[in-house]
Amino acid sequence: MKDVVRIECTASPNADPQYLPVISNLEVKASENPSTLTLLMTNTGSVNAQNVTACALFFDASGNVVDYYYCYFNDALGNIAPGASLAGQMTTYESYDHVKYYLQGKSDGSTTSGAPKVSQDSFSAKEYSYESEGSTLYYLAIKNNSAKTVGIRANVTAYDAKGKMLGAGDGLIYVVGAGEETITQLYLENVTGIDHIECRMSFKTAYSPVLNKISTKETQTSDGVEISITNNTSKAIKTIAGYALFFDANGKLVYANFTYFIDEDGELKAGDTLTQEIYSFEDFSTVKCYYAVSK
Repeated sequence: MKDVVRIECTASPNADPQYLPVISNLEVKASENPSTLTLLMTNTGSVNAQNVTACALFFDASGNVVDYYYCYFNDALGNIAPGASLAGQMTTYESYDHVKYYLQGKSDGSTTSGAPKVSQDSFSAKEYSYESEGSTLYYLAIKNNSAKTVGIRANVTAYDAKGKMLGAGDGLIYVVGAGEETITQLYLENVTGIDHIECRMSFKTAYSPVLNKISTKETQTSDGVEISITNNTSKAIKTIAGYALFFDANGKLVYANFTYFIDEDGELKAGDTLTQEIYSFEDFSTVKCYYAVSK
């Protein structure tokens, strides 16, 4: 493609579009950092925005594109709901002079999302993070204090002490039942120096919670933690993961790791117990464990 001199393109509009335009409804705040562009997008319209995508083009000083990045903006049900905001981050490892972004999106005209009637206030969260190799690993432990079983999409924006956006990311929780606590991990690429995080949760209906129906045994070792999980339900559990967060003597998170507790059939069968050790590659004093159903 380096020998291409010119590309010609023709386009014709659909005379009978089945979707509504939404780009003009999206209010965008942009924050550029040395290798990232973060966009905070708010739907100011009265209909759901769907399939919203941002494309960032990174240019050199001569106006040549040296890199590009696509970012998708959607809540747990694939929308940006009216009045809602979502953030996304686009990253490059190329040297560049300036960046431009372009938006795509549409709407089917719906005004309600069909999400379960729960609010973020019904969920308590604990935040943990540490920096590693120029990026930040961020963990969000969420407890469901509502009466609903839900799936959660957590969209976060990272800020520095002056309120400048540094980056953004999404974490998924596939199912968490009433009274259960679980965790999700977000990788904030090329983002360091975070002062605080803003988190927005969106929800969808989910089924068959299991975290309150397992029993666990945790034994701290010199290298990490040994965990045993027993499935006390009458059905196999698919893809359950154990997360270990390792802290130093001052209570600072220094490392985190996880593993899946599945047998050769890719599940934890009813009545079975599986044992795994999760290792830390940093010195630590204490460890805290969480569990999540990935599928």
